Amino acid sequence: MIVVGKKVEFVRRIEESDLLKFIIISNDRNMFHTDEKYCLENGYKGIVSHGMLLASVASYIPGVLMGLEGAVLISQSFSFIKPAYIGDEIKYIGEILKYEKRFGVVDISLLIINHNNEKIATGLFQMKY
Repeated sequence: MIVVGKKVEFVRRIEESDLLKFIIISNDRNMFHTDEKYCLENGYKGIVSHGMLLASVASYIPGVLMGLEGAVLISQSFSFIKPAYIGDEIKYIGEILKYEKRFGVVDISLLIINHNNEKIATGLFQMKY
């Protein structure tokens, strides 16, 4: 059952192995994702996680935690605010914002924060259900 206002959350640690697997899948070998020395020289605390890795992990919210099994992604958007690093504990919080029953469309907001409670990213999933 779809309930507007329903919230779910989960926490996941970013592991180096996550980045290595994502590099293999995406072929995104940008130096910010592969070269710690380069990152440090350019004002970052270490190797930066791929934004799309964070977005991919977030898909657990509509597909599993919200119970929308069988739903199809219509669109998604993300705004990346701060970098996430290997070793960060990342909290994903999703909320059903709107359900257009007539069209079978569900909007789910997403907030991604780190272990320091800093906003890393925000997003929106639009699902056909």
